Amino acid sequence: MVSAPIRAVALVSGRGSNLEALLATQHAGWLPLALAAVVSNRPGAPALARASRYGAATEVVDHTRYGERTAFETDLARAIDRYSADLVILAGFMRVLSAAFIARYGQRLINIHPSLLPDFKGLDTHRRALEAGVAYHGATVHFVTPELDAGPAVLQARVAVRADDDADGSTASAWPGPLSIRPRSTRSLMSRERARPRRAGTSALALALAAMPALAARDLPAPLRPFEASYAVTRNGIQVGTTELTLASHARGWRLHSVTEAQGLLALIVSKPSTEETILTRHEGGLRPLHYRHTEPDEADHLTVAFDWQAGTARVERGTGGDSATLALEPGTHDPFSALLVMMQRIADGAESVRLPGIDDEGERNPLAFAVAARETVAVPLGRYDSVRVRRVRADKRSTVLWLAPELDWLPVRMEQRRKGELVARAELNALDGERSERTRSGRRNRRGR
Repeated sequence: MVSAPIRAVALVSGRGSNLEALLATQHAGWLPLALAAVVSNRPGAPALARASRYGAATEVVDHTRYGERTAFETDLARAIDRYSADLVILAGFMRVLSAAFIARYGQRLINIHPSLLPDFKGLDTHRRALEAGVAYHGATVHFVTPELDAGPAVLQARVAVRADDDADGSTASAWPGPLSIRPRSTRSLMSRERARPRRAGTSALALALAAMPALAARDLPAPLRPFEASYAVTRNGIQVGTTELTLASHARGWRLHSVTEAQGLLALIVSKPSTEETILTRHEGGLRPLHYRHTEPDEADHLTVAFDWQAGTARVERGTGGDSATLALEPGTHDPFSALLVMMQRIADGAESVRLPGIDDEGERNPLAFAVAARETVAVPLGRYDSVRVRRVRADKRSTVLWLAPELDWLPVRMEQRRKGELVARAELNALDGERSERTRSGRRNRRGR
């Protein structure tokens, strides 16, 4: 069995795509790693925001405030050592480190480099690989030595270069992966190697890091990533409200929360928002709900479900008048909101239908079932997206239809509520957390430019 998680500190300078892959895999419970802190040499690095969304501690040691490298590295080492790190990971850290700093950490210092070393050392690896006309590109995880990008390689993985690839990775092949190593195999390897000397354990962790972009592997569910999404809610083509949908790290796992508020004339009639929230924890490689709450302007429509998995029961409370019941839990039971996340993961993993034991939005035990209906391109306020249209299958005359966008980690870009086949309300994505929104706009510009 794997012993206590390895404590690590990540050093970053830029966007943090490697960092987020690391955080997502750690948070999913696939890697025995405790990322104690993320330290950046740039105060405004987007990687810091990514780390914060996962609840990771962040620090800044701004290199521009130092007159010499020695003073900067002294404070950088102090920041690292405050966290008693077993491992220091350069995850897009754009400063050359001195021989003395490297010697301080020795084989505890590893780097993730976006090329098949020794080819394309340094910066702009994707552009240079394309200009060189290579057939394969990839990534290398290696120990850090004083010579730039020249340390012993722990692992390399490659991907074929396609004719439509571009240097910023906005095309489908997504530099530098996908890699061929599955996270489950990585986890098994680490379990075997933790009992070996330090270098072997570090090698196993480096192997896991290189496998992060291979999250398309189908033997584990797709990882969750925090987001803040805003939707315009319309009826009969007129905007009547907004919905804010947020997924955030929580002390017990994850918190999915939404707030829907009326606007315009409707706000004069409906003054209170509708809210929905579920708290989930990780369990056996998946997700398990702990507490669900749904509120409406009419308090009689409130619903709360408290899951007691040890007792195998769920306490359901409806409205504010004391109407309550205790239901027996089947393994894998979900509430309507947690089922949304599980459905997104399973559709991402290639499922054409998803059926879960559930407690529905009436507080009754009923299956929560979804089915893929079509694959199509949809236009929403934030842009045009290739999507998978999924319908929630219900026993009554209501239906919910969602359009999931793979390029946004399968986030719904459109949601519709229908009754007897007639459209009741539609919500369309009009804003996404700043970093993703910028990435999406950049991707659309690049596609238009080709």
